[in-house]
Amino acid sequence: MDQASAISALERIVDGNGTAVLANIDQEGLPRTRWMTPCVLRDQQGSLFALTSADFDKRAQIGANGHVEWLVTGANREEIVRVRGNALVVDNPRLKAEIVEALGARLAMFWRVSPDPDRLVVLETVITEISYYRPASGEKSRVAFG
Repeated sequence: MDQASAISALERIVDGNGTAVLANIDQEGLPRTRWMTPCVLRDQQGSLFALTSADFDKRAQIGANGHVEWLVTGANREEIVRVRGNALVVDNPRLKAEIVEALGARLAMFWRVSPDPDRLVVLETVITEISYYRPASGEKSRVAFG
């Protein structure tokens, strides 16, 4: 699997599933996981994007240590993708609008816990590695980026 195929698989699975688990390191050096709603933007395919609130703990945690891993699974977990990368907190109105448009109705739960759009920030994960696994066939691949 090459980089283009890995990004294509990631995009397909993210679009089909809609959610993923983000793992990062907190201020005490301990792992933290949470469900997120990510997307891949066609013009920036070396990154995985999500929205969060400037008020949430993960903003400070990622600001202190940007090493993250995402776990994304296909329907019935027939495909499993792990994305490693370096996350950045980005406050860019154009990028926020593009991500809100891309994610659309998938943000219903997010709006319930963070209803103030002025507090939105973008989490951009610059991808350093994608690992792909299909358990039924045993197919595995790992692609490094950057």
